[in-house]
Amino acid sequence: MQSKLRFLFFYYFLIKTERLPTDSRHTPFL
Repeated sequence: MQSKLRFLFFYYFLIKTERLPTDSRHTPFL
């Protein structure tokens, strides 16, 4: 169950970063 929550959180984070059109280009960790 813990792994599922982690996966969902990670997936949500990726989507959140991808939603940024211009900021995504300036993200160094991406």
